[in-house]
Amino acid sequence: MSLKGKSEELIYLLLIQRDFITSDILAKKLKTSAKTIYRWVKSINDNLPDGPLIISEKGRGYKLDYDRYLLLYENKPPADYSPQQRRNKLKQLLLLQAPKPVSVFDVMEEFFLGESVLIADEKIIAQDIKKFDLKLLRKKRTLAVEGKEENIRRAILAGIQHDQIVDFVDLKEHSSLDIDEKDAAFILYQLEIIERHLSGKIPYPYNINIFLHLYILMERIRARQTYAYDTEKRDFREISHALLDISQEVIKHLENYLQLPIPRIEVYYLYQYLSASRLEKVSSESISFSEEVVNITRTYLKLMNQKWDFDISNQDIFFDLANHIKPMLKRLEQKIMVQNGLLSQIKLVYPDLFDRVCQTSEEISQIYHLAPISADENGFITLYFAKLLETSSRKLRTLIVCTTGIGISELLRAKIANNFSELEIVDVIASREVEHLEETYPAIDLLISTIPLKQSPSYHFLLVNGMFTAEDQERLRQKIGEIKNEQ
Repeated sequence: MSLKGKSEELIYLLLIQRDFITSDILAKKLKTSAKTIYRWVKSINDNLPDGPLIISEKGRGYKLDYDRYLLLYENKPPADYSPQQRRNKLKQLLLLQAPKPVSVFDVMEEFFLGESVLIADEKIIAQDIKKFDLKLLRKKRTLAVEGKEENIRRAILAGIQHDQIVDFVDLKEHSSLDIDEKDAAFILYQLEIIERHLSGKIPYPYNINIFLHLYILMERIRARQTYAYDTEKRDFREISHALLDISQEVIKHLENYLQLPIPRIEVYYLYQYLSASRLEKVSSESISFSEEVVNITRTYLKLMNQKWDFDISNQDIFFDLANHIKPMLKRLEQKIMVQNGLLSQIKLVYPDLFDRVCQTSEEISQIYHLAPISADENGFITLYFAKLLETSSRKLRTLIVCTTGIGISELLRAKIANNFSELEIVDVIASREVEHLEETYPAIDLLISTIPLKQSPSYHFLLVNGMFTAEDQERLRQKIGEIKNEQ
């Protein structure tokens, strides 16, 4: 099953909901109308066999059939190439072979293209690789990419489809590279060697980046065997000799595996990837950060705190964020791209937080004279602040109103307190006290009452049975979800 554009966003949004969500809330989050939400749901369901993926109930809204989602999503059949996928495959072929020319006839035969379609594809590919300072040349019925080796590698890495890649299984399934299983097993073993030497695990996305770096290196060596590479003088003043030794060992293993010589400069480029990666191995007490990392981390926390009232005194958030920023600065300096397979979901679940992180990153780049920080990097940074929001989220201040304010009201308080930890019960009052409710309790998020009120309060209101039935509990759960969706 292929989910595109806004339909995919709708699926993701329903995926993170525990229960039904109304079309109005969906429309607000997806910046569209309730009628359009209805059309998208109908289109998704009508194109599926054996029943709907999205369940609808009048008055409650929409909910994802999670079991069906897993079945469809995890077992979707391979699709024919779309024009965009075809161009990506062709671009990768030309880049991997560069600067060797590829026969136009071979391309037309492999991709079942006519001359006019190929010419149109060439124009689009040429424009796409231009941003990497590369050229696509056609000579004597051949096509070839021309440019620096570093730029060719960057273009190959950028062209790999990362949208759904968060582990090595996804890499095999979703990558635009045709990854050989024997090669993949060899590279995974090299990653195990690296982790063993470093006594820790290299987490996502750094493990994927190192894997792809080594795989692209292998393909380039096979395609060309020898090539010209930038050999400008490297600064080894602050080099980690442990990482350099590991890099030399892995490149030597690669030479033996390929039975081909590998330029020594490749040791340095693998070293760059290792030094720009984060390692999960030690406690915060045993890691030190440079003055630059400390200052940038503190500035992030300060600027973000101006919009959200975070508890930035928590040392965990400082350590976690600094531990990300430390290798991020290396990546910015060395122009190493890291791509975020969760970016579309992060932007959907935390849109305001992501936008604020992007704004803060722009300010950070200006203050500290850094290269622009990409959306992928900002996505990862957003997760650190999202974690802080989730762990320190304010409870909903709740007021309970009953006919007498005693007896059954205390039973109601106990039932709500025991089942809904996200609520802070401010008080339980009698119905006669509601006349000046908003003056007495101005900072209330939710009012729960066993009796109808003559005048609707400005805050959220829920009418329940005094015995607080299972249906009441379900309705309260929905109401809490609505309030949190609006925040």
